[in-house]
Amino acid sequence: FRGNMAALMGRLARSVVARPSALLQMGSRGLASQAKDDPRQIGDYPDFQAVNAQLKPPHLYWDSQNRRNFGDTVHEEEDLHSIWVVDANPTNGRVSNGAALRQLLIMFALLAGVYSLAKLVNKSDNQPARDRELLYQPKQA
Repeated sequence: FRGNMAALMGRLARSVVARPSALLQMGSRGLASQAKDDPRQIGDYPDFQAVNAQLKPPHLYWDSQNRRNFGDTVHEEEDLHSIWVVDANPTNGRVSNGAALRQLLIMFALLAGVYSLAKLVNKSDNQPARDRELLYQPKQA
């Protein structure tokens, strides 16, 4: 690999010295051909299946916190599939969107009920503290 790379760099250096515009032409051709061949535009990086790390079993990996083995190649969008993203929905279709919304509304209704019950028990006309008792009471004007 190093021998091929050295030969390529030598040819590139000779062509740039001979014709400085060769570098620009080669660069534009290289980028254009790469864009046609690779729609993901990440070269020969492996294409993995996207699996959220939260859904992986934690004790099968070298790094049980991030759920991967030492030296594993990570997904190109690892920041979207890591353990540190918003929680994945582990219900697997057991709870529909309507049922989840209903449960959320019930929770807010219960919270509002507890708040209104607390307001009824502790009315605002109750004083939370008593007036100070001084030896000399100033006259009210």
